[in-house]
Amino acid sequence: MDTSATACDITLPDPVTAFSTFASASWTLVVQDEANNAVVNNITVKRLDPATKINNQAADIMISTNSGRLSFYTNGTDWFAA
Repeated sequence: MDTSATACDITLPDPVTAFSTFASASWTLVVQDEANNAVVNNITVKRLDPATKINNQAADIMISTNSGRLSFYTNGTDWFAA
């Protein structure tokens, strides 16, 4: 994501749909700070549904380090970031 001018938000898709569509292909979603500016303009990765969890937490997750990146995968219920 380009954080050169402003903070960014991205919303993860529904984990049920993502799992049924992409699981057989070992699908992973990668979000990365391509502008090397996330320490100033954070990237917030949001959940489509507030009940969905990321890393077992019912909360959004933020990238706040320059050139930071997270890889996301789903088990069909929740999201996990590595």
